[in-house]
Amino acid sequence: MTLLHLEFGLDDEGWFYRLCPGDRQSYISSPGELRLLNQRYTAVSWICLDKSASFAVRCSREELVLELAPLLRARLRPRTYLTITDDGPYTGDAALAAFEMFGTPCTFYDLQVGYHSKESEDFVLSHLDLLLQPKLIERRREEKSSWNYRRVFWH
Repeated sequence: MTLLHLEFGLDDEGWFYRLCPGDRQSYISSPGELRLLNQRYTAVSWICLDKSASFAVRCSREELVLELAPLLRARLRPRTYLTITDDGPYTGDAALAAFEMFGTPCTFYDLQVGYHSKESEDFVLSHLDLLLQPKLIERRREEKSSWNYRRVFWH
């Protein structure tokens, strides 16, 4: 079984993703390349936002959401982690793309979602019943000031 890691985001130059096996010895550089891998023997182990485009593939939002996401969704497993908590300047836009890419019915083992908009809350609430392992889900809202608050959901 090959376990894949996806890191994606948005920076001043546009959208990017980095999709690699857990050993990080190689990278998958296109949806077509991922399509060639046997779905039965490749699984996505974790997905997260990233603000660094080092070693990443540049793409459009449409390629990420419409082409890559369906191939990834088909490879989600009960132990997949999803983390949408990066604090970069484009995190809100990247989070909205993630909500579109991994909306229900996706099953995650661990879900960490920072609060970016009403869509963040809706996304978390829609996934509560699908989490396989009782986990802590944190919603955080950080304003431009140093004030922040946390609200925790237990499933």
